Amino acid sequence: MRRSGRLLRNLLFGLGSVLGSAILASSVVYGSCSGLSGQDLINCRRDEQEMLQKVREQVQEENQQTFIHFLHGQQEMKYSWTDLGQDYASICRLSQMDGEFKALNASGQVVADISCRTGVPDGRSVFYYSSGQREWERTFVNGVENGTRTHWDSNNSIISEEPIRNGKKSGTERDYYPSGKLKWEITFKDDALDGPNKLYFSTGQPKVISNYKQGKLDGRVEVYDRQGNLVSREQYENGRQIK
Repeated sequence: MRRSGRLLRNLLFGLGSVLGSAILASSVVYGSCSGLSGQDLINCRRDEQEMLQKVREQVQEENQQTFIHFLHGQQEMKYSWTDLGQDYASICRLSQMDGEFKALNASGQVVADISCRTGVPDGRSVFYYSSGQREWERTFVNGVENGTRTHWDSNNSIISEEPIRNGKKSGTERDYYPSGKLKWEITFKDDALDGPNKLYFSTGQPKVISNYKQGKLDGRVEVYDRQGNLVSREQYENGRQIK
């Protein structure tokens, strides 16, 4: 899912497309021990671990798209990937249960942690590579994404940080080279480019400095070479070059 360096590219996707074709079969284990304490909490956690192991074994044997989740280590429910519409958010709607879900692939590996409340995603959802390293982290409030959407590579280095407000990009997105240096800083408002934008060479030198207003170039555009020398300077207004 790593992106190219195109400045205008938006990353838009649903929960189900985050992991893409890498997940051909998966299971979800539901566990909620919230509100418990003492021996009840210990027993609940023990039941969860026993059920998780049972699910891993079952998934490995069946190698099919099965969603299994449980409440306090007791209740089990199953949904196929087709029933879910290939959208992890559907697990919240179909189960109508509050709490966290653990998604397992066909090998029994945890590939996602999803938090649900009143039938919609609510809280932090984390998606993992097969190695167990984080790949994506997203935060939802009452079914709407709000917060920083973070993407890591398989070596646990940050690829991008995207500000999301009420389901739309708003604020400064930062993307990084594998070295950790900034690749670009681009500003959005309601999913449209709006504000200052800077692109960098892998050395850290500025490459392009520009400004957008409501998705259109507006203001000065400066282009630099790798040595930091100004190559060109242009002026735009409402998307049109004026000089």
